[in-house]
Amino acid sequence: MQGNHKKIISEKEVEKTIKKIYMKSIIDKSLKLIQEGIKSLQKSQEEDFFGTDDFYLSFLFLSRGYELLMKVMIVLKNYDEKNSYPTNKEMKAFGHDLNKLRENIGKNYESLSENKFKRFPELKHDQEYMSKNVLIEIIKIISEYGKCDRYFELDYITSNTNLNKITKKGSSGFKLKKILMDRISKDKKLSIMFQQNPNETFIKCMNLYIIPILKKFTGALTRQFSLNCLGEEAMCIITDIDKYSFSKDYKVKGTQE
Repeated sequence: MQGNHKKIISEKEVEKTIKKIYMKSIIDKSLKLIQEGIKSLQKSQEEDFFGTDDFYLSFLFLSRGYELLMKVMIVLKNYDEKNSYPTNKEMKAFGHDLNKLRENIGKNYESLSENKFKRFPELKHDQEYMSKNVLIEIIKIISEYGKCDRYFELDYITSNTNLNKITKKGSSGFKLKKILMDRISKDKKLSIMFQQNPNETFIKCMNLYIIPILKKFTGALTRQFSLNCLGEEAMCIITDIDKYSFSKDYKVKGTQE
């Protein structure tokens, strides 16, 4: 009579499985944070744009979400190319700089074949979009919040620096409002609308420019998972990421820049 033999899983296999579970958790968590950040940004439109709210929750969710998502993408790409994960020291070198992370993620397109671009033309659109100034400007604002603006109140309370010196460059919220004002000033219809109803104009401008930029950036990131730009390890832990990769609002081509 043949006995039942249970397969013994090595410690290395157990560790690898746990790491996959953690990476899946990070991806799920990051996408939830990004989604909540965008929702919070849309919800803030119900409030007075000239009030004191500086999109605190929006920037909190977005900065954390994008940082987590791009860092796990770097981990997966490193594993695909070198069959090993980057060190903790290497990852910490990125800090909270979302723009530096964006630049690193953008390099992933350079290793793709021409055949890959022909099969999935959206990847070429994504590659071009990742370098657009309009995106970089927004990413830098969110990044600035993640690096220092989130500590603004504590910095002011615990330092001897004059408030005017601390705020001379403007907060992340102020910079976002400035972008909206610049957009309004360059659009004749919005300029006329602004004279009649400033708050409604800001709301419309947010929906026309800022929200689409964030959604398309999110789509570009998730398509690197869905279209196998990060290696087989990434494909093994993919979740419901496709709803971002292939939804109309998250596509680059055919949407307003």
